[in-house]
Amino acid sequence: QLIINSRNTFWAIKRLLGRKYEDPHVTELQSRVGYKIIRGPNGDAWVEDEWGRQYSATEVASWIIKQMKSTAEAFTGETYTKANLSVPPYFTDPQRQALLEAAKMAGMINILVLIILLNNIYLCLNHHHFTSHRT
Repeated sequence: QLIINSRNTFWAIKRLLGRKYEDPHVTELQSRVGYKIIRGPNGDAWVEDEWGRQYSATEVASWIIKQMKSTAEAFTGETYTKANLSVPPYFTDPQRQALLEAAKMAGMINILVLIILLNNIYLCLNHHHFTSHRT
């Protein structure tokens, strides 16, 4: 998809979450992606497809979360409205808030906790250690 339709394939969207258009990270990312990054109505970094449709990074992130939710529901046959989300340790408060908003837009009514990614890895490894060493 990225190769044949780079103008409309929004990748690395989490790097835009909660960032202003003027942010140096946004400027640097603009030089590497095939899609257009624009200034949104509130000054945030938004994306634009080849037909001029504009989307906030939060909206695009909500599509991804919604797809993950649908995949999990199809696999398990259950409905999910609660989630724990992991975020990279460098995420700022505005980025975390944008992710929470995206989750709510995707139908995740109750976000139980935002886990910093390194802590998430530790918790998984710790859980594996305790469950694999039971007697």
